[in-house]
Order: sequence, then C-alpha cells, then structure tokens
Amino acid sequence: MSSIRSVLVPLAVVVAAGAAFAVVTGLRGGDAQAQLPAAGPAPVSAPIEAGYGLRFQRATLAMQGGLVDVRFTILDTLRAEPVIGHLSRERVKLVDQATGTVLDTRTMTPGDSNLIAGEGYYMLFRNSGGLIHPGSRIAVTIGKLELPGVVVR
Repeated sequence: MSSIRSVLVPLAVVVAAGAAFAVVTGLRGGDAQAQLPAAGPAPVSAPIEAGYGLRFQRATLAMQGGLVDVRFTILDTLRAEPVIGHLSRERVKLVDQATGTVLDTRTMTPGDSNLIAGEGYYMLFRNSGGLIHPGSRIAVTIGKLELPGVVVR
C-alpha cells in the first residue's frame, strides 16, 4: 500500500499543478489555429504605398499577447526611409478601432541600413494592458494616412 501511495501522491501533485497552470494561463483544449479569426486579404492603402513605399500585410500577437507583430514589405527604400529605422522622422502607430486607443510604443524595427525593396520586414509594438487580442480590428497610421480594417491574428 505504501508503494502505491508513493507513486499516486506525486502523480496527483503533477496533475493538479498542470490543471492549475492551464487555468491561470487560459489554455484551452482543441486546435489553437481554429480559435484564430479567418485570414482574409490584407487591406491596402494606395496613399501609404505611394507616400511611404510600404505595403502592410498582417498583424499578429506575439510573446503571449504582449507584443503586436506588424509585417510589411518595403516597395521603395527611399520613400520608406523617413519611417523605417531607429532615426525615423515619422512614426507608425496602431489604433484599436473599437476604442480609438493609440499604440505608439514601437519597440523594434529594422535597422537603418541594408533595406531592400521587395523584402519583408516587421515592427513590434508593446500591447499595453492587453488591449489588442485575436480578432481585434486595428488601423495602421503614418502621419495623417491610415490603413483601417487590419484584423489581428
């Protein structure tokens, strides 16, 4: 009886710890991909493409929802220069369309050199307070130009 108890007690502790972890972190059963909104065509902003040489493709949550990862392609490196890099003069901002809250907390962008037209790049934004979640609609803004209707995955 003692040998069974020595196996069952640690096993029960492990199972209880796993269940507690799942509850605390919000893990759910099932396919994680099925819980994401369906991917559709990315919205396009001809004024942003013409003015800044950027085409935005998607926004996804990263790092357990703590960051919003925005992916884009540089169409023209000269037009993108004021926006890209650590010394950029213009800021890309994200606006939560449900609340109007602006995320202007860019944390990571491509460097200032070796940008190549046609290549894909990313910007990471802090998701302050967990405002943005899968299915949120955001607008990507640069100055007065806006690309609304980007669905976060």
